[in-house]
Amino acid sequence: AAATVETVMDDGELRGIISDGDVRRAFEKYENITTISAEAIMTRTPKTVASDKRFSEAEEQMLAQKVNSLVVVDGDNKVVGVLQIYDVNRKI
Repeated sequence: AAATVETVMDDGELRGIISDGDVRRAFEKYENITTISAEAIMTRTPKTVASDKRFSEAEEQMLAQKVNSLVVVDGDNKVVGVLQIYDVNRKI
């Protein structure tokens, strides 16, 4: 199964992401995760890729930066999606 990544937005602006790994670490760190905010566990500096980049370029970036996901942004730096390594490796 593919990992889940959720964007954390504030008034249309990207503030961070929350990955499966962030949630696992939160369970290890906090006694009661139900009282913790998204801001407390999110990755504040998510890696991004421009929406006009080729899959091969995104894959190279993921491998170089050792990440499984990239937030896809348009020319105005607005979030348009999330690309995961599983999407790149899938046969189309």
